[in-house]
Amino acid sequence: MTIDDATTSLVLAYLDDEIDDRDRQTLQRWLADSDTAAIRRAFGEPIAFGTAGLRAAVGPGPSGMNLRNVVRATRGVLEVLAREIEGGRERGLVVAHDARESSEGFARAVRALALADGFRVAAFLDPAPTPLAAFAARRLGAAGAVVITASHNPPEDNGMKVYGPSASLLVSPWDRWVAARMDDERPTPFPPVVDETSVLALGDAIRAEHRERCLALAAPHRARAKVRLAYTALHGVGERSVREGLEALGDVELRSVVEQSEPNGRFPTVRSPNPEHPVALTRVIALARSTSADAFLATDPDADRLAVGVAHDADFVTLHGDELGVFLGAELIDRARAAKPFVLTTIVSSPWLRRYAEHRSVAAVATLTGHKW
Repeated sequence: MTIDDATTSLVLAYLDDEIDDRDRQTLQRWLADSDTAAIRRAFGEPIAFGTAGLRAAVGPGPSGMNLRNVVRATRGVLEVLAREIEGGRERGLVVAHDARESSEGFARAVRALALADGFRVAAFLDPAPTPLAAFAARRLGAAGAVVITASHNPPEDNGMKVYGPSASLLVSPWDRWVAARMDDERPTPFPPVVDETSVLALGDAIRAEHRERCLALAAPHRARAKVRLAYTALHGVGERSVREGLEALGDVELRSVVEQSEPNGRFPTVRSPNPEHPVALTRVIALARSTSADAFLATDPDADRLAVGVAHDADFVTLHGDELGVFLGAELIDRARAAKPFVLTTIVSSPWLRRYAEHRSVAAVATLTGHKW
């Protein structure tokens, strides 16, 4: 099918501002081949900066997760942080990425843009868990953090999570301002070539501090006997942090699904690396059964989503997110030392935690949906 003149003009106008040679060549090939289906996907609904940043299939065009859209979003984030946070540039930006094939390149562009704009930059140069990046941002007092990841999405996707000065996801109106910056008509110059010797490379030291903080939280619950656990990182970045943390307890025997333990953005053994999908847990459940584990754990590719299954009646029962939330929330309520502790849940969360809070005479408040609230 021949591409109509209006579509051809649209693509050619877009190419005038294309900064990635590979994306440019792809779009030119689609035009030459009259690949209307591919062009329709690339120029359909534009990628939008939403609750957690960006997420879409990697590819050229306004709808894709690509260098051009990463640059546009990053410029918006930097403008907001510099304008709204006193000393934002001096406080700096933390940058991290997962193990997807395009993540390192996108993260490099974010670092270059931040440095060129006068921001101090601290970065994990190897794939790292999203919670570790948020911890680093809070620990360093950074103005914000950017993590290149598509979380638990399929391998063809990528994305960007953006955190503000409290190390929580950007809230309104800041997210709307970034979205508006992406929509304006200013050109999108290629990320500058900058000297990265000033980047603070984050690694073992911040990992160790994060681990010690986690172990301090676990201290009141040291097991009386060794606990056997099965674990899968689902080809993500969680293996090192989970193993080092649990083994440091000294009373945990941890077995990993070996073929899923190394970061691999292609996710060769699982189509959907989402630990909330039962099919993703097939191998870790098999390992838990074969090793007579007491429980199993699974984290998603950027290690900020957790599944837990417990041994019950000679098999395993997977706890859903609300159940985990109740256990964790009840633990925090029981430990509360504040004069007037309170619990925040969302309007779609299980009411169980609110009931437990009321039972303990603790105030419970419901917020809008989403961790950022």
